[in-house]
Amino acid sequence: MSHSYLDRMFGLSGKTAIITGGHRGLGASIARGLAAAGANVAIADICSEQDGAAIVKEIEALGSRALFIRTDVTDKQSVEQAVERVLQEFGSIEILVNNA
Repeated sequence: MSHSYLDRMFGLSGKTAIITGGHRGLGASIARGLAAAGANVAIADICSEQDGAAIVKEIEALGSRALFIRTDVTDKQSVEQAVERVLQEFGSIEILVNNA
């Protein structure tokens, strides 16, 4: 099988993922994996802006677009604001990873 076939079948180019709790550990690993497959990645986490910026930098180094949004997943309004921000930035959301 050619690499381009695999990219067409399983690549995530043009898709957008939101990952809650994505600034470290399993969430960060998932974010890196989705980015490596070509997805835009939005990290929704309660961590500091500085911590969020670090994972965004890693994702961008993989060639994907990334965004950090400080989000408290226990607060409905915070989650709604995060979703709106991702839609403004990327236009769509195809993948949700509830890691928080």
